Amino acid sequence: MEQRAGVPLENLARRREDVETRLEGHHGNLSDRQIEEYSAELSGLRRELVSAFQGDIDDSTRLDILVEIVRTLEVELIHLHNLVVDPSRDHKELAVRIGSLLGEISSLGKGRPSRLETLYYRGVLSMFAGDRAKARAHFESVCESEESDESSDVKYKSFVILGHLSHEDSDFEGARELHERSMEYSSHSNVTAQALALKALNSYALGNAKDALDLFESSLREFHEDEPHYNEYFHRNALLFCGAIYFDRKDYARAKEYYEKVLEHVETASYDFFDANAQLGKIYFASEEWDAASSRFRSAVENQAGNENEYLLDTYFWLAKALLKKNEKKDARECLDRIVRSEVKYAKRPQAEALLARVS
Repeated sequence: MEQRAGVPLENLARRREDVETRLEGHHGNLSDRQIEEYSAELSGLRRELVSAFQGDIDDSTRLDILVEIVRTLEVELIHLHNLVVDPSRDHKELAVRIGSLLGEISSLGKGRPSRLETLYYRGVLSMFAGDRAKARAHFESVCESEESDESSDVKYKSFVILGHLSHEDSDFEGARELHERSMEYSSHSNVTAQALALKALNSYALGNAKDALDLFESSLREFHEDEPHYNEYFHRNALLFCGAIYFDRKDYARAKEYYEKVLEHVETASYDFFDANAQLGKIYFASEEWDAASSRFRSAVENQAGNENEYLLDTYFWLAKALLKKNEKKDARECLDRIVRSEVKYAKRPQAEALLARVS
């Protein structure tokens, strides 16, 4: 990439790469604050790139800048939004403008980026422009092309994004097939791991828990935290689903192993910390280990940072039941009273009211 006076392009590209590397190496859930900070950092880079684009530069450098702008959006799509994007007005306007410019300049035949890369970038821009149909068409063109993809991984990423779009449209069989095909282009074990996890998710949605479990466990064997392309989100998701499937099978020992591993990878304020502890509480409750059960339920509710919801009320209900097993009626009444007073819809409210009446 050519460095030009007044256009610190190489420096900006290194800063974008640094953000991407930090996100790939991040352990645990990204908090809302961290997502906002990363988004602000990427937005700042884009503003500098736009400023550089407006300088006195040639078309080749302009094209490099446009590609770098798209790459900042790609980082957001993959690492901050996990392939789900609800574009803001600013994102939409920028994506449409960059898409138009990318078409004008890349048509000059500079040979960089390649045709496949250009199609892929157009797909990313269409996602941020809010045009899913056009995004799908660009990614499909990449996947259907017979051109070589040796110098980049855009075919892999196109299959993955197409699969995710199909999953969002409830076409789980189609999504599973697309994620299966993406593995033909995986260049690293962590990339293969993510593809396996996505394929497993579609098997689970299709009701095939056995196949999903096999795939999730295969993906976990491929994940390597200290190597490139590691994706914490998909790793943690695989752990949670394995725990849930073993829990449904009443294989509590195996479920417990996976939920404990989740707790090693998350921050206490995250929803997954809440979820894993709530499930562990139910496992200990089923084993009649009342102290351990109440401790897990309490850890879940005391560290839950989100708004009150049905799942939180259900965890208070389980906590109340565990406390009553220990004859701690006062604390149990407080949990049940919280459920009864809540305005959140909760299916077990009548049971909570009846239980509260008995212990009052």
